[in-house]
Amino acid sequence: MPAERLARRRHPVVRQAVAGPQAKKRLVGPTGIALITVAAILTLRGFPSTAEYGWASIFFYVVGAVFFFIPLSFVAAELATGWPKAGGMFAWVSAAFGSRSGFLAVWFDWIENVVWFPTVLSFVAATIAYMFEPSLANNKWYLVIVMLVVFWGMTLANFLGLKNILRFNNAAVVVGTLIPIALLIALGLYWLVSGRPNAIPFHAHALLPSFSSIDNLVFFAGVLLGYAGVEMAGYSAKQLKNIRRDYPRAVAASTVLILVLSILGTLAISFVVPDRKLS
Repeated sequence: MPAERLARRRHPVVRQAVAGPQAKKRLVGPTGIALITVAAILTLRGFPSTAEYGWASIFFYVVGAVFFFIPLSFVAAELATGWPKAGGMFAWVSAAFGSRSGFLAVWFDWIENVVWFPTVLSFVAATIAYMFEPSLANNKWYLVIVMLVVFWGMTLANFLGLKNILRFNNAAVVVGTLIPIALLIALGLYWLVSGRPNAIPFHAHALLPSFSSIDNLVFFAGVLLGYAGVEMAGYSAKQLKNIRRDYPRAVAASTVLILVLSILGTLAISFVVPDRKLS
């Protein structure tokens, strides 16, 4: 004990190490955690395909949320507050089944991104092309170059530290996702109130999809997959100022935001564009 007191008195680095993790400054607030979750899940990319189902899209979103998204959110919140450690999936699975199982779990979490990232990045590259030169969307060299530049740019950005990358993430989610969806919803409402024809006139029976086709079940599986990723915020959970209070609040807020914006954004497209012209 005397040696420990002497070390803490003489050297600030040793003093911080002895003080332990509680001495570290927390970098993330509930808003940051909520926006990490929104960034991982909410995207406009799937709205047009879901909009083909019109009013029935509400059924897919709500059922998917009730049986998958919301329970998964509760599980992530419980794990993050019960085992408030850095590492997310690795830390949680390791605590239950050992480090080998934790490694396997986080490896699966990583390998799915090997498939997911090219899909999203190709969408980003094609969207940029349609802003300037639509023909580039079918140019393989253009797609590969843009995808690699964006991917490596984001990889290098993460070396700037959690605090800086969160600033970028928060701004990017607001500018690149929330504002466009809000604009999309506003335009859909303007279309209706200005007296233009509604491509999906409301009928009560239209709220339920047809279960006679296997295509609807396949599509529903895709909706469930779109909800995956709510556990992403768990990797930064330890950086919260008050994890037991803030993490559940952040997850609850992001869950409501994602569900409401997904439904309204999809319906806004359905109101304006006939299903035969959607893809």
